[in-house]
Amino acid sequence: MSSNFTLDVRQKTSSKNGLTSVFVRKHDPSIHLDEGSKSLMRIERVKFASLSPAMIELWRNWIAADSNFYSPFLHPEFSHAVDLSSKDVDVAVAYDGTNPTAFLPHQSFHRHSVGPVGGFLSDRHGWISKPGTRVNVSKLIELTDVNSFRFHMLPLEDIPELRCIALRRSVVHADLSEGFNAYVEKRKQLGSNVVSKLAQKERKLGNEVGPLRLEEGFSEEGFECLLRWKREACEKRNVQNILGNLDDCNTLRNLAAMQGPDFRSHFTRLMAGDRLVAVHLGLICHDRMAAWFPAFNPDYAKYSPGLLVLLQIIRNCERWGVKRIDFGNGELAFKDRFKTGETIMLEGIVDQSLINVLLHCYWLKARDWAKASTFQPAIQRVWYHFRKRTRN
Repeated sequence: MSSNFTLDVRQKTSSKNGLTSVFVRKHDPSIHLDEGSKSLMRIERVKFASLSPAMIELWRNWIAADSNFYSPFLHPEFSHAVDLSSKDVDVAVAYDGTNPTAFLPHQSFHRHSVGPVGGFLSDRHGWISKPGTRVNVSKLIELTDVNSFRFHMLPLEDIPELRCIALRRSVVHADLSEGFNAYVEKRKQLGSNVVSKLAQKERKLGNEVGPLRLEEGFSEEGFECLLRWKREACEKRNVQNILGNLDDCNTLRNLAAMQGPDFRSHFTRLMAGDRLVAVHLGLICHDRMAAWFPAFNPDYAKYSPGLLVLLQIIRNCERWGVKRIDFGNGELAFKDRFKTGETIMLEGIVDQSLINVLLHCYWLKARDWAKASTFQPAIQRVWYHFRKRTRN
């Protein structure tokens, strides 16, 4: 039985992060739409703004038909919000003959190099395809003028069929499909008493500052606090502020105004009396919520208000029709406190040039080494100030 590519897995697993390097080398350039298909694929790259309402409707319908696509970052409204801010969102449209079969939204960061829409704002990317069809991301490289595609939240089953480097990442989620009480029991079975501990902090905050209440709906004051608290937290930790870019802030504003039947933003504010102690901007697609941007007032840090607002959200998910919360990219300790499961995602690059693949491999390895090193705080501080100086 012949194969059009070989998979050479060189595994070097760390006890801390369980990363696996995967190299794929192409042997046969024959390209087909999917397994068992006899039709050759054709891909066109177009501007998002030029997509017809009929194409957008197809995109939405394919998401609705497959729960694997229930991520707000795959929804056309997310691409729309980014495009309103940056005007540079492209969409690769795969065709079988004259019929569209898949969409891959992306943005260019160099002449022939692309990445996910929204960059690191995106916690899921890849092709959105019609039921019964799968398209590999490598087809974007093979059938268009794109030379390179960088990714950081690509599903494991979508590993490119072309030379690439991909590192495995564990991304956590909370299953709320059976309600809040069942979720609490699941956390107990996993050996965690986080809910009861946070309940104690809720009572303490309520007694010492004021009664707690969760307010829903966008607030300009709350949004400005989110930006400020995120910036201050990043400066304190010597990490890059992902919301330091004006386009990204505008994207968040655009998303905050979007309220549709299958995609909507969800802005919440945790109040203690008349004091705003925490905020959260999430995105909901069908019954899936992305826990996207929580932030808290540092004046009340001893009460863990960032965790309290997430607990309040989890309590209310059944009322909102949310059955799962995805905690997205990034290794932060608070995510493990709420998780009930994990999903493996890939970070890396697929590129026509083996040299670029190897360079990216060394960069990812060096970065992960620095994160795990005992010198991590010093390295992070130097890197943060270097980036800040070069940006200025």
